[in-house]
Amino acid sequence: MKCPNCNTELRLLVPGIFECPNCKTIIKEKIEEEEKPEELSITSGDWFMRNTKLNSKYEICEQGIIVHQTPKDMIAILICHSPDFPNSNYIRLSWFREKARIHWGMIKIREKSVLKNTIQALERIDKNFDSDFEWVNKEEDAMDNNLSDEELLIYTFTDRKCPQCGKTLKKRKKFYECENQMCGELFVIVNGRPLYNSPSEKLPLRFVKNLPINFYLPVAGITTKMFVGDWKAIAVIYKESNPDRKWLRFYWWVRDLQPYLESQLTIDIEANKSLSWSSRKGVKSPNIYDKRIIRPFIAGLKKIETVWE
Repeated sequence: MKCPNCNTELRLLVPGIFECPNCKTIIKEKIEEEEKPEELSITSGDWFMRNTKLNSKYEICEQGIIVHQTPKDMIAILICHSPDFPNSNYIRLSWFREKARIHWGMIKIREKSVLKNTIQALERIDKNFDSDFEWVNKEEDAMDNNLSDEELLIYTFTDRKCPQCGKTLKKRKKFYECENQMCGELFVIVNGRPLYNSPSEKLPLRFVKNLPINFYLPVAGITTKMFVGDWKAIAVIYKESNPDRKWLRFYWWVRDLQPYLESQLTIDIEANKSLSWSSRKGVKSPNIYDKRIIRPFIAGLKKIETVWE
């Protein structure tokens, strides 16, 4: 920075204050105020790329909505795409931390039916929990502690025909395979039962406790996507050491069944490990601690739904 009077290079006195060593002029550095979009307004993707730590090598934000922000954190709903696939975009539920807005949590949604399920699940949670996330059950269908949404994956054959193309399904050791090579549908066999993706638009969106949650304990949760290798849910949880403090968390579990399918052993302990669920890499901590955030979150989801193509 140079002196406006004599063009001499200024020296720093204290952060933000400079002095000209020649004419002794004191100059205060001008700090441009950051543009702050209003909450629940459609904001350009450029703003999010400039003002968050989204990595442009992996994803580009097209537009988004800020749901909640404080000086320390921000929650936003973004429409993004991969640089390699610009015509295939998705919803990114995003949590950012600190002034630099570093990545702190995310859930990606690629199907409109899953987005609708997420909205409806949050509406049910908002209705059935009080401000401290205590269960109040204002609906008639009380939660059944014995239910598990993994049961939704069990597929019952009527004539062993592929539900996608109608061709015959051939039975292998650990899966059924469609004889139509252009189709290639697989039904994984686990404990003698074939499994198949449960259609997202037909999920019951019921409260369950049997969820593959680690480190915390669930009060109740709702599944928003139930595929053989991809499971999304929203749950109210707590620590065993502090049961009075509860909060909301978005979950995304995945599993790679390839080792199980490739194993030729009937009992293969190592291969069977691939049947267990694990948290999707990069999800981190998509938490909501203040229940008042749920309603603007729902409003943001409904608004982004109208512009997501």
